[in-house]
Amino acid sequence: MTKQQRIEKLKEMIRDEKSHLRDRKTILDKRFARLTKISLQLDDPHALIPRAYNSIEKWLLNHPFKDAVLSQIYKNKELARDASYSCYTYQYEYHIVKCESKEYYQNLL
Repeated sequence: MTKQQRIEKLKEMIRDEKSHLRDRKTILDKRFARLTKISLQLDDPHALIPRAYNSIEKWLLNHPFKDAVLSQIYKNKELARDASYSCYTYQYEYHIVKCESKEYYQNLL
């Protein structure tokens, strides 16, 4: 086998592998999209809170505007994550924590 033939054979192998990886990526992208869609339906409250606090309860205790805190509670972690992306310019020092529903905290106040 000549050097040129070996190169062509290796190039063909690489093309085949790239094609396989593209197909695999498509499958994984579809799975990821399905999981994201499912996670958006979950009723699992999470809040976006300042990193200085470990829980929304601690943030509520020290906050003069309780409704502003409650507005940072989302139906699930996926929605909280989406909110963190859209608010990133002023909430880059916030993080997502598990919490109870807004109604739970409203009943406590």
